[in-house]
Amino acid sequence: MFVGIITPFLVGGAIAFVLNMPMNWVENKLLGKWKGKLASSIKRPVSMVLAIVLIFLVIGLIVLIVVPQIGQSFKELGVKIPAFFNDLWKELEKLANKYPEIMDQIKNWQNIKIDWDTVVTAVANFLKKGMGNVLSATVNAAGSVIGGLVNTFIAIIFSVYILAQKENLGRQR
Repeated sequence: MFVGIITPFLVGGAIAFVLNMPMNWVENKLLGKWKGKLASSIKRPVSMVLAIVLIFLVIGLIVLIVVPQIGQSFKELGVKIPAFFNDLWKELEKLANKYPEIMDQIKNWQNIKIDWDTVVTAVANFLKKGMGNVLSATVNAAGSVIGGLVNTFIAIIFSVYILAQKENLGRQR
């Protein structure tokens, strides 16, 4: 329980830690020549925004490099899987020719009559009562997603607070 409450703040601290280095660089190197009362009051917010944009650009660049590779892998799988099933089908035909009793058994299975009403009733009962209620699982999943979004929002707000007030927080030890 306590860990669940403190997690967004720990994540926010980690985000602030990661953003602090690029923010310091932007604040000292790019905006270091800004002088005056107005410049000192907007230097931190501007450097924070630029650091966040810089991090998003780096993440975007990584995604642009990785996603095409993943797409290429799926494309290769799309070529190899049908070839695999063709080979598998040929092997199954060889087995069927070598062992005709397998084909006889498959033909016997084809003659089995299935009572679909009973099957549908059993599946409906399973969804209602068995292995947890599907509706309950759906509500739990939706709650987890919403909780994750709220935790992410809290973490981001907390990290911005830490970065904006880092000198004051450092003096309060």
